[in-house]
Amino acid sequence: IHSNVILFDLAGLGILVETYVEALNSGKRPCVESAVERLAHKENSAAVNQALEYYTREMSRSPVTEVLSIHNTEHFKKAVQIFLRHSMKDEQYTYLSKLMVALGDKYKALHHAVESKSEERCTSVLEELQSGLKEKLDSAHYIRAGGYEEFTADLEDIVRQYNIQVEGEVQAKKVLDRFFFDMKAYAKEIKKVDTIVQAKETEMSGKKQKMKLSLGNITTGINNFNPGPAICPHTEFLYN
Repeated sequence: IHSNVILFDLAGLGILVETYVEALNSGKRPCVESAVERLAHKENSAAVNQALEYYTREMSRSPVTEVLSIHNTEHFKKAVQIFLRHSMKDEQYTYLSKLMVALGDKYKALHHAVESKSEERCTSVLEELQSGLKEKLDSAHYIRAGGYEEFTADLEDIVRQYNIQVEGEVQAKKVLDRFFFDMKAYAKEIKKVDTIVQAKETEMSGKKQKMKLSLGNITTGINNFNPGPAICPHTEFLYN
């Protein structure tokens, strides 16, 4: 701390001397207030940068859950403390306000970066898992009786594996919801075709059953048919 004070005093003294020399060279009367203001500007700007660098460094090292949590104010408070310790005559809170804005922007940037990387990872996992499903869709594999049941079973298997592989990812639900939205149209069409085909198959099965019963009745009738003894027209009188 002592060395920092010495460096601060030397830097401040240098700025004061520089300001006085410039004033003398320009023929103006040296003003202590302007020199102090110039020194304050330099020190406060440096304090803002130092606090922001600390916040960026520590937040980048933090776990994802801490970066995304709005309740994680530890590094924020520490950054403000760093600024206050190194700032000078910020009586109107001009530089403190700049720091607040900078910290807010940095938080948003870090938050966005975490979400973007998570979304990329989740999307990559899901694309690999659904490759087989896409092949079946492209080949119209599900457009048949029973196709909807198989389609939903394949979806459930993809979701099960996906949830295992992306556990803990902050964008897992967002990516999965987008996948479900894309599959919704396919599911509707497959179910429609499945229902029509099954209805036709049921209808055909009913007709086949009726035909089978009719043929069975005809066969039974033929088998039970007894025309009686054959009568020769020349011996008909024997039966009269």
